[in-house]
Amino acid sequence: MELFVAVVDSGSLGAAARSVGMAQPNASRAIAELEATMQSHLLDRRPSGSVPTPFGLSLAAHAREVLDAARDFQSWVAENHDESQKALSVGASLTIAGTLLPVWIAALRERYPDVQVAISVVNSAEVISQVRHGHFHVGFIETPHVPVQLNAHIVQEDELFVVISPHHPWASRQGRISLQELA
Repeated sequence: MELFVAVVDSGSLGAAARSVGMAQPNASRAIAELEATMQSHLLDRRPSGSVPTPFGLSLAAHAREVLDAARDFQSWVAENHDESQKALSVGASLTIAGTLLPVWIAALRERYPDVQVAISVVNSAEVISQVRHGHFHVGFIETPHVPVQLNAHIVQEDELFVVISPHHPWASRQGRISLQELA
């Protein structure tokens, strides 16, 4: 489309090809492919240059709108990509926030000093909810039950111990306690 609009604007396939950084034979092929795709003759080629057909003139007007929208979109992506790369919203469950997250955040800040990190400390269910709704970029939880809609990766495993008083009925017991008993 950019090449076609350049041909319409300049009146010359050669000038248009140069303006978009394309060799003239490739530009000729590209225009022929565009005409085949549109199933219509778009340019009248003359010794003095190329003149758009009525359909070609209309197509060029619409192509300009599309190209302008594409440039606006590219600008928006570049601006917002740069901003989003400088901020990171992290949700962490209570234990992770108190034990593991400080070391991870320190390492992140050392490697990426310009990144602003916003940390929210909430329970695992709330971290999952906030990630799902796009409020946290990343979340750290302590539950094996992760919804299938989220991408998850185990970063560390821990082992839990039950601590009881010496007078508790389990104190003289040998072996493990089942999850049902513990519950």
